[in-house]
Amino acid sequence: MNLLQAVDELMTARAARAAQAREVYLKHGVSLRVHLSRDEALTVTRVREAGLAERTWLVDGEEKFETRVLTPDAREDTSEADAMFESRAVAVVRSMATVMKSPGHDGVRLEGLWLESGTSIEALGNSQGFRGTQSAEQWACMLAIRTAGADADHLGWFEAEGNGLLPPDPPGLAAEAAGRVAASRNGSHRKGSPGRVLVDGALARQVLRAIGALFTATEESVGRVSAGLRVAGPEVSVRRAGAHERFDGEGVPRTQVILVEGGRARGVLTDRRLAGRFGLPLTGSATRASFRDYPAVAAPRDLEIRMVGKGFGGETADPLAQVPGRVTYLTEGRVLLAESGGRGLIQGRGFELQDGRVARPVSRCVLPGGPGEWLQNLTGAWDRGKTLLIDS
Repeated sequence: MNLLQAVDELMTARAARAAQAREVYLKHGVSLRVHLSRDEALTVTRVREAGLAERTWLVDGEEKFETRVLTPDAREDTSEADAMFESRAVAVVRSMATVMKSPGHDGVRLEGLWLESGTSIEALGNSQGFRGTQSAEQWACMLAIRTAGADADHLGWFEAEGNGLLPPDPPGLAAEAAGRVAASRNGSHRKGSPGRVLVDGALARQVLRAIGALFTATEESVGRVSAGLRVAGPEVSVRRAGAHERFDGEGVPRTQVILVEGGRARGVLTDRRLAGRFGLPLTGSATRASFRDYPAVAAPRDLEIRMVGKGFGGETADPLAQVPGRVTYLTEGRVLLAESGGRGLIQGRGFELQDGRVARPVSRCVLPGGPGEWLQNLTGAWDRGKTLLIDS
């Protein structure tokens, strides 16, 4: 029995036998993890998850939820394709390591390189039969890079992710990682308020995820929407795009959700549980940490921020040339949040810019606050939030 036959069996025979069955959801996935250590020891791990079938139905008006793992014979045999993809992934990792050792990156040493790639297929149906399927391919890459500075070595991290099975330009990705981590080598520590901070790349994605967590449906977030409270500047618009996948981890169709409009709270993200609790519509926002975890709302990966009217921003404009005066440009760093998620800081390294030109390197810059404060102080967004300008 292959995967599509398993889907058909679940969505017709089983669902039809339960007169009150509402819908059936199935997910099956495979992921490959490649790790290259400092001594160039290569570790390849293939994780093949069994298909996970879920069924939701009503009993006396109350929604019930059931999960079962499909037997291995419900999975298609793709061993030949697996071997071919594995060799491609290993070649990508080795090509990135080779770039790190090129003469143009003196003083930079690769401490570790992780590449994870996964593919999954999801299907949805109800007692009337099949409704649709979707497949997804995603990759994520992280590099640990050590650079030699005037005072001490620095260990920096670079993360990137994208759609598809493998990075489209591995050498370019490795060169960007090395350049960003080494950019502020021998720079000075930024003391006091950093003023305006420009973040992009992997660091901007971390900031977006931290901000996205603010929109999970809670008493506080629902109250902000009900009151139409201002959570950002009047030029700021935030939405969950909803176009990356057709439905979420509970089989609910994903829709575009306007979260902030004109700087005011307009929407929140729900799963089945939160929608029932607050009496809100389903937004298709449930995800799962793994195939064996119960789906729940998490910070969206497709959050978009746009600037409307005044303010810095645009789809194609160069942020470095568009922002006048002094600004701290962070080329790499991390977002650190307190356990509650309400407070935290952005910590990174990069350059001090003056009217778009590099004035001096900055070895350490800290922007305290938290996701809510960063959103309130947002004064620029380029390419739907891939580059952000935050005032301190």
